[in-house]
Amino acid sequence: CPPTITFFPSLVLPETPVEGVKIVAQRLVEGVAGASVAVESEKVTVSIGVSCFPQSAQDPPDLVNLADKSLYAAKNDGRNRVGPFLP
Repeated sequence: CPPTITFFPSLVLPETPVEGVKIVAQRLVEGVAGASVAVESEKVTVSIGVSCFPQSAQDPPDLVNLADKSLYAAKNDGRNRVGPFLP
């Protein structure tokens, strides 16, 4: 089994409500899944963590920490999905 390659890019959506963020995240997951992207013959999947300012946290380190927790919740739930919004 080839090693898992993990990237942690961030996407900032200024002045976007929580529901809008969830929609964008789900479209990214579906877009990659529908593109049949493969690396070394392994299908590429996307798991996304979500957090929003000021609902999730008041400062950048806490915001990133909550997005990270949401990401790992998505991975633990089966990968290739959007994690829960953690207020």
